[in-house]
Amino acid sequence: MSEARNDVERNWGEHSPSYYRAMAIQPTDYIVANRIEYLPASIVKYASRAGRKPGEPALKDAKKCLAFAKRWVAELEAEAAEQAAPKSPPAEPAQVEERREVVVPVPVEANGSVVKDYLTTGVSERVAREMFGVS
Repeated sequence: MSEARNDVERNWGEHSPSYYRAMAIQPTDYIVANRIEYLPASIVKYASRAGRKPGEPALKDAKKCLAFAKRWVAELEAEAAEQAAPKSPPAEPAQVEERREVVVPVPVEANGSVVKDYLTTGVSERVAREMFGVS
């Protein structure tokens, strides 16, 4: 174990409220040691301190546990539904028209008469002809 981590563990108690220090295993130590994710960790925390925090009734922490549990259940149900959803076969790749430089003759009005000009585009020839109304 690194020296820095030892220092944190040695000094943890002085930063922890008395209602946690009185416990055999502090919730944070248990949560970290078991790598518990946020929502279930919050349940552990509030269940552990219920009725111990001065001025806070146990019912308040119990309701917090319930709120975190409901959120956790909703997330687990959503994950299960996502995993159970039938997987669609991969879609066939769309046919992509070849894009290349295309020279398209385009009628352009100049000095009252229509002349052909030539445009170079970076789209397919079919698209270029549609864009400029050239058949």
